Amino acid sequence: MTEQNNEIKNPHMDPLLVPQALAYPYMFAGRSLELVMLDGWHAPFAKLCDDIDAALGENKHGFYWVQLKEKFGQPRWYWEMEGESDLFMDMQVVPTPQTQGQPVRASSHITYRRETPGELRGRIRQLVDAATAECDGRCMVCGESGSRKSLHGWLQTLCDQHAREPGSDAANR
Repeated sequence: MTEQNNEIKNPHMDPLLVPQALAYPYMFAGRSLELVMLDGWHAPFAKLCDDIDAALGENKHGFYWVQLKEKFGQPRWYWEMEGESDLFMDMQVVPTPQTQGQPVRASSHITYRRETPGELRGRIRQLVDAATAECDGRCMVCGESGSRKSLHGWLQTLCDQHAREPGSDAANR
């Protein structure tokens, strides 16, 4: 944990997020589960924070990040505003057998989300969805063009170089 991270007083926050936490402390001030950021997705997330701050205007509506993580090789960025969370449940069933390191074939993906009450909440959800979609074809490690692959039993979005690295496991970088 860095000295700056101590100043922010969030033990669950990845040091990579310190610039956003310093620029928008309210976004990182709420009760969080974990705030983890992978290098390859940091740029879209940083822009997302800028866009959300602009959309919120002067009244920040109690907005904060509840959880930032990776799931199924994609970012999952959960938030709360005005006491209501935007957590959702999603499941993905990948066809088997998978060949190690090969692109993932079509899979069943089921997502459940509550209705989004209010125009502002809908706008925030659109911004988050657009930023996560931007990460869909980005390597989790470096941000270069990548694809979702099954490696070591985990779905990861990696460029060819990072997929070839021995012991490649983006979640542990």
